[in-house]
Amino acid sequence: MGVVGDTVWVGGPEGIAYTIDGAGVSFGELWHVFRSYQPVGRTQTTYAYPSPFAPDEEVARIHFSTNGENVAVTIRIFDFAMLPVRTLVQHAPRSGSTEHDEIWNGKDDEGRRVANGVYFYSVEMGDKAPLWGKVMVIQ
Repeated sequence: MGVVGDTVWVGGPEGIAYTIDGAGVSFGELWHVFRSYQPVGRTQTTYAYPSPFAPDEEVARIHFSTNGENVAVTIRIFDFAMLPVRTLVQHAPRSGSTEHDEIWNGKDDEGRRVANGVYFYSVEMGDKAPLWGKVMVIQ
């Protein structure tokens, strides 16, 4: 956290934000948030952020675009041995007009926190080949 004049800045693993504490404006009434993601546009890419992440303190976001199409999306998490760990969404309708973030809290399908390590994920959109990415879990 930092203060410059009437502006209060705060930062975290997902980006930075600021609010103005001045005459006629209540502190924290309006925040301006700058997230630390990169747009993927219509590219065939995906990424997870923050990576690494600590599940007891934050969540990971899996970022992707449906490339302008309305499709059903399935996202699955796998451990390093490519064994299924978690299905985040299955056949969930997603609009083609925006980029999307699906949240993983670092837990498996049974609700248990996963062990430290590298995890892989697939983003399946309709009948297209899945997009693959990875995220690291640390505690």
